[in-house]
Amino acid sequence: MTDGKDDYQHLMNQKRFLGEIEQVIRSVNRERIHENIPLIDKEKIISLAKVVGYLRARYLESAFRLGLDADNPIPDKPTIEEMKSRRLNYEEARMAFESLREAIEKGYVDVDGI
Repeated sequence: MTDGKDDYQHLMNQKRFLGEIEQVIRSVNRERIHENIPLIDKEKIISLAKVVGYLRARYLESAFRLGLDADNPIPDKPTIEEMKSRRLNYEEARMAFESLREAIEKGYVDVDGI
């Protein structure tokens, strides 16, 4: 049977370990990201956000086009393939933007000017 003191010490050891791991992760991420993208500034972030918005709009445009042909409510394969391609492009760009946001929040990147 363990007493509360042992449980507390175990918890503190876990927290210390996890803190050390986070420091290593932060250091590696900062180093590698800044090697590949030396300068991240507000304009680049806004530019990426605009691309995500553009790709979202193109994907939704494809989706809404499905209902335009009342005579043929079943879309043909090329129409579906185009919509799928646009969805994949949008989702990849959105995921990249979310990854950047997370990197900023966790201190993996510095944003020039803030």
